[in-house]
Amino acid sequence: MLEQGMPEVAGELLRLSKAQKMPWDGTLRRNEYQVDFPDLSLAISYDELRGYQLDLIGETGLVIDSIQAPKMGSDLGEIYKLAAAYVSEAGVAKALGYLKSA
Repeated sequence: MLEQGMPEVAGELLRLSKAQKMPWDGTLRRNEYQVDFPDLSLAISYDELRGYQLDLIGETGLVIDSIQAPKMGSDLGEIYKLAAAYVSEAGVAKALGYLKSA
């Protein structure tokens, strides 16, 4: 992949996440959110030691490429925050829907 490939992916992902056009979902791993496409996925995660990491995951589940950033002020920190908010808001909306239809 091009040297600038993952930073460009992160920039576009941030733009679309801000516009709420990325259907983020939680994963089985703590502090990780993922968005799936037909033949690949993007996962954003946070670890206290490593900071934020964005992984490009192929259809076999192997990480194709990744990028890291140590602090919250980075694009990756903002993507993580937006993904967490999306998952939380979607969960609350779904729960309210179930409750109102009961």
